[in-house]
Amino acid sequence: MSGSFGQISAVSSKTTVFTASGAFTKDPRSVFLLVQIWGAGGGGRGGGNTTTKGIGGSGGSYKEIWLPASAVFALETVIVGAGGTAGLGIAGTTPAAGGNGGNTSFGSFATAFGGASPTSASSGATGASSMAASSGGTTALEPDGIAATTTAKSTLFAGAASGSTASSPGAGSAYGGCSGGAGAASTTTGGGNGGSPGSVTGGGGLGGAAGTPGVSGANGINSIYSAGTGGGGGGGSPTTGGKGGDGGTACGGGGGGIGTTIGGDGGKGGDGLIRITEFF
Repeated sequence: MSGSFGQISAVSSKTTVFTASGAFTKDPRSVFLLVQIWGAGGGGRGGGNTTTKGIGGSGGSYKEIWLPASAVFALETVIVGAGGTAGLGIAGTTPAAGGNGGNTSFGSFATAFGGASPTSASSGATGASSMAASSGGTTALEPDGIAATTTAKSTLFAGAASGSTASSPGAGSAYGGCSGGAGAASTTTGGGNGGSPGSVTGGGGLGGAAGTPGVSGANGINSIYSAGTGGGGGGGSPTTGGKGGDGGTACGGGGGGIGTTIGGDGGKGGDGLIRITEFF
């Protein structure tokens, strides 16, 4: 590979990937670095036992930074955010929210923020913006966060917001994490597909079909190159609702489907990611 950074030419490169927290050791040959960072996805909300479906978690944001090697210590701390925990399904009308996704950071240089699980059983969660983590509400975060509405919303660098409509598919983000699909609100319907990068149509983990007991939503796909795909929403059931699928890298977990006996659990949010490319 060839390229330039200021007046310095680079002729080769190597990439180090972190899927968990650790320490980055700078190569003494490095001239400059490209650091790509993804925050973790929020967990899906659980389903209830009436018409209260679970709602998918929102995606983590993306950030990248170019650094001269002289500015980077020989050893830098890498923190990879953990995906939000799954919300539990219940035999009632107010299923539990999941956990919010953790932030991911490279030393003191840059942080990508985590997505969230919806704070309300009747609304989606806004995605993390490039400047702030999502707390699970519906209001857009400055400067580029996407407000949560009845349908999931896609974005560019921020995490995608999740939608609150029953079986709503998750949305994508061009660079940030996707949102998870919503669970079914009927015992005879399936959940919504998870979001996929750049897509609003739910191209990620397939939503679970209705069944007896309810079929779980498919897990999203993990990646070491970019954000993955969102978890699918769980299907409805006349017994136990289907579980939401776990979110792929930086993406939200799916919401649990309703069940006449008990609702399905939501899906876990996907963990964050860091890619560090050194140029020599």
